[in-house]
Formats: sequence, C-alpha cells, structure tokens
Amino acid sequence: MNFSKLNFFKPITNLEYDKISFYESGFFKGLSIVLFFIIINDIISIPIFKLKELNGGIYSLIKIILSIVVTSISILIMNKIFSYPTNTQNSKFKFSKRDFMFIALLILGYRIFFDGNLSYLLDLIPDPEISKYFNELFNLDPIYMTFVVIIIGPLQEEFINRGIILNGLLKKYSNKAALIISALIFAIMHLNFQQGINAFILGLFFGYIYIKTKSIYLTIFAHFCNNLLVFPLDILDSLPINTVIKCIVFTLVGGILMFFAFKYMNLKSFNWVNYREQDSVS
Repeated sequence: MNFSKLNFFKPITNLEYDKISFYESGFFKGLSIVLFFIIINDIISIPIFKLKELNGGIYSLIKIILSIVVTSISILIMNKIFSYPTNTQNSKFKFSKRDFMFIALLILGYRIFFDGNLSYLLDLIPDPEISKYFNELFNLDPIYMTFVVIIIGPLQEEFINRGIILNGLLKKYSNKAALIISALIFAIMHLNFQQGINAFILGLFFGYIYIKTKSIYLTIFAHFCNNLLVFPLDILDSLPINTVIKCIVFTLVGGILMFFAFKYMNLKSFNWVNYREQDSVS
C-alpha cells in the first residue's frame, strides 16, 4: 500500500523523501510552534471532548476514527504554514532490519534503566493536575487512550518536534545545540516536570537518530517503541520484587542494552552542513 497517496501520510512522506523543508527557527519560535499546535489541536478535538463520557464498544471506535481525522487535519495545517517545497536531491535513507532492531534495543534499554532509578526519584514529586487528568481519561476509556498514546502521539509529536522544530533549529545552530534545544522544547511541551525529564532524555535519543539519518520514519518508530513499552513495564513494576534488587538489576541491564545498541548501531551519517548550504541555494 502506498501511504504517500493518503493525505494523512503525505506531509510525513514528503518530509521523509526530502520534498519539503522548514523555515529557520530558534528557541522561542520553537516554543511558539508548540503553542500554536496545542491550540489548533485542541480546537479541532472538540468533537472528541464531547464524547469523553461515552466509552467502550462503538464509542471507542468513533473516537479512534475522529482522532485519526484530527491528527490528519493538524498535521496538514502545520505543514501548510511552516513548510515549503525543496529542490534538494538528497537520497532517501535506506532501512535495514538492523536499524530497527538496535533502535528498539536502545529504547528498551532506556525504559528499563529509567524504571530502575529515575522513576523512583520522580515519584517523590507530587503528580501535577495534568497527569491526574490524563489518568482519569485513561481509566474512562483505556482502548481509545492506548491507541492515542501508541499511534497518534508518535505521529503528531515527531512531525512537530523532529520534523518542523529540529529541522528549523538545525538551520540556525550546530547539530549539538539544535539537539539540546529541541529536546528542551519537547520536554516543555509535556507541561509537567515529571514527564518533562523523561521527555528531555527521549528528545535527545530521537533527535540523535534524526540528525544522523534525517529519517522521520525512524524517529516515529523509536517513539512508538517507547510508548508501547510503557504498558508491559508497568505490569513488571507491580510484581513483588525487592526495590534495591530491582534498582540494581534494572540499572545494569538497561545500561548494558543501551551501550550495546549505541556501539553497534550503524546509522548513516547525514551531512547537515552540506544540506544547509544546498537548501539555502534552492
């Protein structure tokens, strides 16, 4: 199936195949893009909010369909405003099973490592109201919310954060500076300190993958893996395991997996300096 023929996938596919680019941006412009996206997304999500109390069966299916429509519209609007066609002739990054395997291994290692130490520190901070509201929505309709977390979240957030914002930052800053700033904006986007710490670290991982490959498909996959792994690891957390033992084992296992993934990942090194020069001419 050719996803590029579907409007929903067209901006993402155009970004992957380097048919579009995004205007230069700095930290504050990146924040304004996030704010604009949140406002637009909330406005067009009103039909879903109206169905908040109707859950299960056909209502969950209706909300899933509406969420796909909302995501499509929000991505199309953001693409229309912030992108422009490019004449660059950069070759598409070619995937291999190795790339997907080590990216999945990297995210698995991080999730295990995070659950073994950082999660305990963040648990000391009281849950903000936005987290309580999210948990309430999840309890009301776990089917719909699971779909949103695993599918909708990676698509929307990667197009906005790695596609629009990181692309723009890379036109103004060095790779390292753009990576750190984009991760910080990604953290702020989550609107609470607990998720923000996790989002900042993940933003570094996702941004690293994007800078190395210029592939939005791979960052979406990495984001998908992270959100998918949250659920089985939550089940693992509920097992009666001694906290000290769990911390030691999870930290060691997670650290080894991340080290192994970084050591053997063979991602293409995309030349952003040449790309910036080529893009500025076209």
